[in-house]
Amino acid sequence: MKNSLKVLLVEDSKNDADLLLHALKQAGYQPTLSVVQNASGMRAQLEKQSWDLVISDYVIPGFGGLEALEVLKESGSDTPFIIVSGKIGEDVATEALQAGANDYLLKDRLTRLGPAIQRALKEASHRRQRNQAEHALRESEERYRRLVESCPEAMFICSGGKIAFANPAAVSILGADSPVALIGKAFLDFVDANYRDLVEEHLRQSMEGIDGPLLEEKLTRLDGSPILVESIVRRIQYHGEPATQLLCRDVSSRKLLEQQLLNAEKMEAIARLAGGVANDFNNLLTVITGYSGLIRSGLGSDHPLQKDLQQVIQSTERAIGLTS
Repeated sequence: MKNSLKVLLVEDSKNDADLLLHALKQAGYQPTLSVVQNASGMRAQLEKQSWDLVISDYVIPGFGGLEALEVLKESGSDTPFIIVSGKIGEDVATEALQAGANDYLLKDRLTRLGPAIQRALKEASHRRQRNQAEHALRESEERYRRLVESCPEAMFICSGGKIAFANPAAVSILGADSPVALIGKAFLDFVDANYRDLVEEHLRQSMEGIDGPLLEEKLTRLDGSPILVESIVRRIQYHGEPATQLLCRDVSSRKLLEQQLLNAEKMEAIARLAGGVANDFNNLLTVITGYSGLIRSGLGSDHPLQKDLQQVIQSTERAIGLTS
């Protein structure tokens, strides 16, 4: 319904309630009104449903505008709150506004009611949007924090060349006990001297917005032991200032496996070569054995070369066995 307005009215006078209802209609609203006269009634209505606006008389026997405002705050609602009174001093009005009331009006000047409601509703809408945005931002930051902390790759954020943030994987990769041991230290101090110039140039280019390739570098852990990593750097905003984010992955084990595989491939190649040479050598030895046997069979048993040929055949057979 256009210009519909759910109003919770804290008022003990029926005539004044009727007057406010008329003023709301005159201001262009189609109000749904519920009237309460004390704290318990107000709490019950606040629990029962949500309201677009709370309007309260300043003076009610046993209750009042400031007390009603406290009841509204206790409920956790951010519903706009306007005080309407037959008589109110400037100091009292100031106190009400400082307490959180959106506005105050005199009952004999209800022509201001429409603009006051519009302003209060707009402020409440902006406040809700701001709260929603802040809540969404907090949720986003929390998701990002959990993502960063659970990231298996070491993440460093450097500002001015010094480590400003290190996730648990970064703490582990450098052998630290906690991020405190790394914060404030220059990242290049952990880079092996042979790689330092390359990494420094990589960081400089990143700050200029130039995305560099995946870089292999050697870091030195806190205990002095080396560790080989692959890293990539990119420029980010950290607390509103330009910074560099480094993602590092430990590749020491992979490089060791690669070297072992390379060595195994070399040994396999050598074995294939040795097998081929041995086969060719055995073929030659077989020829020598065969021809020696033929020569020996063609000579008499008492021929002086019989003994020499026998020695040749025996030596060739030993060479075949050794080659195998």
